[in-house]
Amino acid sequence: MMISIRCIRLRVILVFGVVASISAQNVVNQRPQYHVMPQNNWVNDPNGPMFWNGQYHLFFQCNPDAATWGDMHWGHAVSADLVTWRHLPYALSPDQPYDVGGVYTGSVTIGPNGPMIIYTGGSADDNQTTNIAYPQDPTDPELVSWIKYSGNPVMSEPTTIKTHHGFRDPTTAWQTPDGQWHLLTGAGLVDDNGGWHGAVLAFESSDLVHWTYDGVFQEEPSSSRMGFWECPDFFQLGDVHVLKYSEGPGTETFPWASDHYLIGKYTWENGTFQASSSGIVDYGQYYASKSFNDSATGRQIIWGWVTENDPTDNWVSRGWSGMQSLPRLLTIGADGALHTPPIAEIDQLRLESWQFSGVMVNDTSLLLGVKGDVLEIDFNFTDVGATVVSLGINVRVSPTVNETTSIVILPPDNTAAKGTGACAPYQLSDKTNSTVPCVNLAKLPVATVDECCQQCTAHRGCGAWSFADGVCYLNKLGGPCAAQAAASGQLRGSIGIDRSRSSIADPVNTADPVGPLPSGNDVRVYLDRSVVEIYANQGGTVVTSRIYPSSPDSLGIEVYAIGGAVTFDVMVSQMGTIWADE
Repeated sequence: MMISIRCIRLRVILVFGVVASISAQNVVNQRPQYHVMPQNNWVNDPNGPMFWNGQYHLFFQCNPDAATWGDMHWGHAVSADLVTWRHLPYALSPDQPYDVGGVYTGSVTIGPNGPMIIYTGGSADDNQTTNIAYPQDPTDPELVSWIKYSGNPVMSEPTTIKTHHGFRDPTTAWQTPDGQWHLLTGAGLVDDNGGWHGAVLAFESSDLVHWTYDGVFQEEPSSSRMGFWECPDFFQLGDVHVLKYSEGPGTETFPWASDHYLIGKYTWENGTFQASSSGIVDYGQYYASKSFNDSATGRQIIWGWVTENDPTDNWVSRGWSGMQSLPRLLTIGADGALHTPPIAEIDQLRLESWQFSGVMVNDTSLLLGVKGDVLEIDFNFTDVGATVVSLGINVRVSPTVNETTSIVILPPDNTAAKGTGACAPYQLSDKTNSTVPCVNLAKLPVATVDECCQQCTAHRGCGAWSFADGVCYLNKLGGPCAAQAAASGQLRGSIGIDRSRSSIADPVNTADPVGPLPSGNDVRVYLDRSVVEIYANQGGTVVTSRIYPSSPDSLGIEVYAIGGAVTFDVMVSQMGTIWADE
């Protein structure tokens, strides 16, 4: 074991004792401190973010009566700086025949007369319609009171199509040079064979009140149809437009709910969008995201719903469930893909920081002299040995019980990887299902090796694949899969989270989210008790996950390398709360 370490404390406010110990409240309390959520009970989709009269507003789906889904209202929080937030009264409640079944997801549009909410309402029999609401006093910077339009609903399901379980979740409307307004909704279109597939529908208006159906804006190709596209978002970044949509789990090929995006060219004259590339917004527990254009800075900023991962009984007993992700900046990276790094304002939450420079580990782990559960951890790695199998950071490490959570990196350019071409490095040699014990994503009937490789490339959780006798076996990398892949000499550059030892208590879902890491060595991790957000390559790859350590001493932080030597530079920062009213 070789260890070289230099520790520098940065921006220290108060430190007591010899070893730096980031203060943590009772770790059994899993409630995050710097993620937006209601004061109690259930939350899901972010809705209608906007900047108005010097204040940022974020609405969200919530249940005021329980920590489980139901009785959907619009919760409301407000901030002057996107850092410190205050809870406000519910903005919308299900109190009309067209929305008594739920005030569902929607957006805010800044029209000629100020902001207006455009949202989906569900009737008692769950007939879904589009409705609008206006602030009672547009000059009120907090926009506390909203009035529903007397002419609601303003949109119903088009009679020329047939949807599966309605159409919903209107986007922010935008105005084209001809003065017309446009918005999109999500839908599942019924196929001729009785199935259905995801689609985004277009609507047009001259006054933001009277809307007409303008056709299918985008839909799933017939070769990969899986269900329902919901929570669409459409925005411009530079010379391109981005269509984001959310798709729930539907088939063995894609078992998780996730947010996808298409990048392409929008032609307003004929209302068409020609996609040229696609990708995943976040490879973990992140769904139903919603963005807005910050008129104060010109940025496009997005939030997503971070879901729970433990048994429902736990939600009920602790009295809350779900939260919003950190606000993220939407940009197009140098690689042409969508990047979503955290906004710069999050840095203001840092209270104290510790710098560890030149930390070398060789086929071992090293516990850093700092502890905590409400942290930001920035690290980079260099001098990666040719034999290194994996490397990363362990968080929430307990010295007394077997609890730890690993941020796992499989080096993208490790010389142990073999093969040529785009797909060859991903294959587990010539192994079949009988000799690869970690086939744990999907078994798919395909005709060729190339098709198997393409399935793995398209599957957000796939880290390795094997093909035999017309069957494609998709595998995740992490835990035993990482070891199996390394043993075969085949590695795919990736970053993810290993939750197999995160808790010794509850039977949580320990499937390991993983995303691609084709290059780069800079990683930022936000640990907020039970929330982990991982950003690699300036937000080019993002993985969000949930963990539930049960031991009060699960506070340690380690760096590690398996199979060889790696040098780390690490900065750990204690983070403050975002709530001004708690």
